[in-house]
Amino acid sequence: MQDRVFSPHSTNLFRQAGVGPGDHVLDVGCGTGATTRLLAELVGPAGSVLGIDNDPASLEVAEEHTRASGLSNVGYRAGDLTELVPGESFDAVAGRLVLLHLSDPAAALARLARCVRPGGLIVFQEISCSRVRAVPQIPAMLDWVGWMSMLSAYAGLDADIGEHLPAMFTRAGLADVNAVAVAVAVIGDSKSLVPRYLAQTLSSVGPLAVASGAATRQQIREFRERLLEEAADHGCVLYTQELTSVWARVEGDPRG
Repeated sequence: MQDRVFSPHSTNLFRQAGVGPGDHVLDVGCGTGATTRLLAELVGPAGSVLGIDNDPASLEVAEEHTRASGLSNVGYRAGDLTELVPGESFDAVAGRLVLLHLSDPAAALARLARCVRPGGLIVFQEISCSRVRAVPQIPAMLDWVGWMSMLSAYAGLDADIGEHLPAMFTRAGLADVNAVAVAVAVIGDSKSLVPRYLAQTLSSVGPLAVASGAATRQQIREFRERLLEEAADHGCVLYTQELTSVWARVEGDPRG
């Protein structure tokens, strides 16, 4: 669901950053391979994408989906990006919604930059949950943001890592940092993916939300219908999280 909401925008943002035909790309924290396949389409048959992730089950799904897609320029490897030892050199290192899960993303960025050839690209995309809103604003959306903020603090994660991403690139020693942010906006009705996506996002972290005291099981179960009802009553436009894409060129030889 998340991929269906963000992929068209994600593709445009990777293209704007400079990922293109013939590039050899490392996709870190690739999960089930949605971003890997997206990047593979961008680089075309003359390029290639290697996806790495530390979850073997996710990699099995990624390989299955890649075979079904018919893409032949994709490979996968098990590995922890925080322990990645630079060996191969890539034209670009990329990732989507992965730095959120790291305790020191700036250090990870500095390490990953060592996998990029001089003049190559490092580009990541992350979200900011506090940007979720309705216009006019409604209680259901305010509650969603509050719940996500509480459970992120409980888990020690940054729910607004997207808006902090440019500063992380700078702390990682990267120069000429560029950033673009987008949000998906829709009329809040039952035909839209966004209410279902926000409800599924909440449901996917349900146990954590309950454990943190952010929301009850009943609030989680009733959220989508409540959101649709309030949006219909007020004629709302609904906005997803903001997706921030940040990129920089690696100058010189980062291996020293």
